[in-house]
Amino acid sequence: MTLIVLSLFMIALAGYRLWSLYKPRVGPIGDGSHAPYVYISIYCGLLAGLCFLIVGIIQFVKRGPR
Repeated sequence: MTLIVLSLFMIALAGYRLWSLYKPRVGPIGDGSHAPYVYISIYCGLLAGLCFLIVGIIQFVKRGPR
């Protein structure tokens, strides 16, 4: 159960990072484009969260609630 909760937290954190990347900004900070390597950590966190979620659901189904 803990693995499921932590994986949902990882997915939510990756979603927040992606959202904050596209949030409009004022001034010279908001004028530039994003480098391609910025997305790597976001998508790796999202992929890891999804993998842990699948593993957590499989463990939950095999063991059942305690």
